[in-house]
Amino acid sequence: MSYHEYICPNCHNIEHRAGARFCWVCGHGFPLDDRPVTEDAILRRAIKHYGRVNQLHVAMEEMSELTKELCKDLRGKPYPDGITEEMADVQIMLDQLQIMYGNTEALREARVAKLDRLALQMTREENG
Repeated sequence: MSYHEYICPNCHNIEHRAGARFCWVCGHGFPLDDRPVTEDAILRRAIKHYGRVNQLHVAMEEMSELTKELCKDLRGKPYPDGITEEMADVQIMLDQLQIMYGNTEALREARVAKLDRLALQMTREENG
């Protein structure tokens, strides 16, 4: 998914007023690059803007909010929209964590290994 806004080719700022002649952040003259703003660019901007430590706290908060919504479901008070919203928040924060820790390949390998282990465990349980 991409977001169509103008990007400053110098500082990558995406917040500009219509008709502006320069980037208000870095002063770079226009025209701006009109390529789509990617999710990755937005995630990286959030980390830079709010800071690593703050985003780690937000990640924990979002996971806690998802846990709360799941607990409500188990108590018989499900709110599917709330669960969906919190899942989206957690996924965004997981994407930021992946950027911060720079472990894309290791994460992929760990995920594959865990899924393989899960499949093996289920096969063993089914075959008793």
